[in-house]
Amino acid sequence: MHPHTGRQLTKGLLKTAYVCIASVWLEGCQSCHQVSINPSPSEKSQASDPGGILNLGNTCYMNAGLQIIAKFYPDTFDGKTDPLAEAGRAIVANIKDDQNPVTSEGAEKFYEALLENEGKGTLTRNTQEDAEQCFTILLQDNSLISSCSAWERMISFNEKKTIRNYGVWKSECCSPAFKIYLPDNEHVTMQACFEYNYGDEDLVGENQYRDPYLGVVDAIRQTRLEINSNSDTPLAVHLVRFIDTNRKNTKNVTGTLALTVPAGIQYGDTSDLRYRLQGFIVHSGGDTIHAGHYMAYIDRSGQWKRYDDACVQKVTQEEVKKAAQQAYLYFYRRFAS
Repeated sequence: MHPHTGRQLTKGLLKTAYVCIASVWLEGCQSCHQVSINPSPSEKSQASDPGGILNLGNTCYMNAGLQIIAKFYPDTFDGKTDPLAEAGRAIVANIKDDQNPVTSEGAEKFYEALLENEGKGTLTRNTQEDAEQCFTILLQDNSLISSCSAWERMISFNEKKTIRNYGVWKSECCSPAFKIYLPDNEHVTMQACFEYNYGDEDLVGENQYRDPYLGVVDAIRQTRLEINSNSDTPLAVHLVRFIDTNRKNTKNVTGTLALTVPAGIQYGDTSDLRYRLQGFIVHSGGDTIHAGHYMAYIDRSGQWKRYDDACVQKVTQEEVKKAAQQAYLYFYRRFAS
């Protein structure tokens, strides 16, 4: 074989190898960010709006949480001087009105401070984490959410079915979001989820209550919500989709765009409260919190946008309705009835 021919063959083989490696890398990148909500062709070609945050590698959970904070809790980092707060203020100033994108330096500064913020959580470097956990870490010191609580008491009965013992109302902090478990029904609405988790439950038959004074007796478990009276504070709902870290409940939840919290499941004398959905975070592309992809959807004065890391795009009402059925963090605003 002529030496020149051999060099050409070697170059050709190397070029083929590079193409194969690049193809595998791109496919891996795309599968890592695969989502169940596919944008329409017109949306795919649409230029990105400002206000996005660069993904540093498995940081979409952080980016989605920051978008929600900038929209609903913009003062979260005010009045603080630690590195996390300083980096957070700079990001919120950029993205709260979709003014500017966050630079890679800004994102990295916040990410480093988040990981080094001792006592706030157990986030691991270069690992996909739970957006809800990150959101909780960032908001746990926010006074606006401190009065969102769930109250519970037990009412036990003796053999004659007369009240024998009242339990004590016990407050459990649900900050920063009310935790809602999915019922077993085939078709579930957000309204049904609330009423399944909060209200009155008869503990009879095989499900009797073990009273500390009366033993195993019939009883009623009463659970009530105490909602922050500040109408500017969103009603945050954590729909528990991850049974554990490796199993996800993918059931669709309908009726998410509007919500009424009945007076009957609230603590104290009040009236029905009506809300509209203004934002949510959705997880897709995996059955574990340590895989898949997180995105935020936010209503900007009647125009919904999808925040997919650095890509910010306007979306249709139809996509919002579909994506919200699979979300697991919801943010509602109260409106006058």
